[in-house]
Amino acid sequence: MCIVLFLSDNEYIYPGGISNDTDGKSIQVHATALLIDPIDKSYWWYGESLKTATLSDHDIHCYHSKDLINWINIGQVLGQKQIFIKDLSGPYVIERAKVVWNNKTKLFVMWFHLDSYDYKYRYVGVAISPIPNGIF
Repeated sequence: MCIVLFLSDNEYIYPGGISNDTDGKSIQVHATALLIDPIDKSYWWYGESLKTATLSDHDIHCYHSKDLINWINIGQVLGQKQIFIKDLSGPYVIERAKVVWNNKTKLFVMWFHLDSYDYKYRYVGVAISPIPNGIF
């Protein structure tokens, strides 16, 4: 069965298709999370970028949309250089990022799994930003 979701006069989402950003490049968000902005109700899409030149480039990327069809590539919002752990050094695996709005602090909070490339740490990371497009 094929379902086509009609969203506006000329735009469709095709399940199973490759999604491109507004620059025509394939969207790079894996193990994703979606946030509805509490202020303007737009959408923020976070996920791992797996198109990296080296292991030390593994990071979290973000895209922004007002209609769930047209996604603007915001770029990296959390990377290796933003992570500091006493007595440990990267490169790290940063994955499964989730972002929530903390109404009390008025900050966006990112939770993520942080690990070494041999998966021996098994840490949970937390990062904050005053804006949804980071940098966290």
